[in-house]
Amino acid sequence: MLARLFRKTRFTALLALLAASAWHCSDRVAGGATEAGNTVTASLEGSVLTSDGIAAVNARVSLLPADFDPGSGDTLPKPWEAFTDRMGEYHLETAKTGLYNILIESANQEGFALIQGISIDSLDLGKTIPMRTAALSDPGTVTVPVPAGSTGGHLYLPGTRTMVNLDTATPIAGQITLSGVPSGLFSRLLFARSGFPTVNLLERTIQVSPGTDLPLDPYHAWRFKRRITIHPAASGAPLSADLTHFPLLIRLDSGNFDFSQARSDGADLRLTKSDGRTPLPVEIEEWDAVGKKAAIWVGIDTVFAADTAQSLRLLTGRDSVAGISDPASVFDTAAGFVGAWHLGGNLRDASGFANNGVDSGSQSVPGLIGQARSFDGRNRHIGIADAPSLRFGAGDFALSAWFKADAVDSTRQIFAKRDSASNYEMQIDGGGNLSLLVNSYGRTDRFLVSKAHVQAGVWYHADLLMEGGKASFYLNGNLESGPLVFNEDARPASPLWFGGDPAVPGAENFKGSLEEIEFARSSRSGEWVRLTYATQKENAAIVEVGPAE
Repeated sequence: MLARLFRKTRFTALLALLAASAWHCSDRVAGGATEAGNTVTASLEGSVLTSDGIAAVNARVSLLPADFDPGSGDTLPKPWEAFTDRMGEYHLETAKTGLYNILIESANQEGFALIQGISIDSLDLGKTIPMRTAALSDPGTVTVPVPAGSTGGHLYLPGTRTMVNLDTATPIAGQITLSGVPSGLFSRLLFARSGFPTVNLLERTIQVSPGTDLPLDPYHAWRFKRRITIHPAASGAPLSADLTHFPLLIRLDSGNFDFSQARSDGADLRLTKSDGRTPLPVEIEEWDAVGKKAAIWVGIDTVFAADTAQSLRLLTGRDSVAGISDPASVFDTAAGFVGAWHLGGNLRDASGFANNGVDSGSQSVPGLIGQARSFDGRNRHIGIADAPSLRFGAGDFALSAWFKADAVDSTRQIFAKRDSASNYEMQIDGGGNLSLLVNSYGRTDRFLVSKAHVQAGVWYHADLLMEGGKASFYLNGNLESGPLVFNEDARPASPLWFGGDPAVPGAENFKGSLEEIEFARSSRSGEWVRLTYATQKENAAIVEVGPAE
């Protein structure tokens, strides 16, 4: 009797449960939408497979707004989340229109799938929307440079649960990695920080593939990339030793560069090492997008003797970035530079010493590299105030200049710094020879004279190297004289003059053009001199600009 009563009670309870279930299902309106009061929702239904092609059971399925920020702390409405059944199927509901993603995560968090760009509008409410079958795959990773001012911020891929808290993450070599990234296309990777505008770190869409790492270098958004190749052996002799802190000139023109692929002012130009990631210091001496020519200096930390060809990367094609031209980083005081005067549109010293020039009548004219300065041979000159950095004493130093003489009929000073006690000068003598003069404290003048005669109307590059009390003179990369023992103490406490010293009779003023005068408080090797000449001379084949990639 009791057993029959127990069985009857269980049967009655089962009927009640089925009735309740039937009542709940009857609330579903045509098309699979659900109505609760006056709210009509759209239903999204689909199925999920494992990577082996079988039903993915108990996978977490989330309906996420396309701009969902996993670091915001927001919770999802209950109908927006579900777990797949034994057939790998799921059912989600939303009463809100908008753009969504469906994120699917396997029960063991090892497989992911992402359905992107699901648009729900008012016409979809009250309907069932079938989703494509999703297949789980291994997640990928995205590695990005740590953004500036990262304290208190986080990075995230909107519309996913992928994020990293920058306060707790440990960057490696300035890079941060976002893991658990589902496969898909992403046009936004956002940096959010309280009290500041959210910043998109991407300017181009990226594709994340299953199980792969996508390293985003700092220049992934630059659209045009070229390879710059240096051929040191083309200088006339292979390097026997590495050269460090070398300022390399790169010329761009219509033959090797499309100026429409850069901003009109060249502000988006960047140069890196061959890896395309490590930035190099840059100075833009001249950028003429209309005339289609540019003169760019890049500081190379090492030109390797063992390399027959060494490459750099030149990048352009990004809007809304500030220029990074920084002359003092190229003509670095760490390399001994105390003065670097391009003598173009301005007379600023490109080195960190700011030994800037003051003009007295010279004119800006087209030069060998960019703009040069023209002198009339009478009373035009450029003066640089005396400074301790320009008094070399008995130490090593290196002086160089590009010049083109219009007249070689008498002594013509290219530059001079002298007082009653000592001096150093570069000049063309009356016989058409180039001479370099160093003198100290009443001693007899010490000269180094070129073997070759200087011709009017031709560009020449001259170098005076002082090392260990011995002087050497190079013209166009070739040793002309020395090394000779000088042992002078060159510390004239006077202005430095380009084009002629006003205290000297006018006949000694230079007549012609000067460009790219460089002074250093350290000597240079003959190989440095040869490479300088080979990279700066006209039609310098040693530097090759490749096509856009």
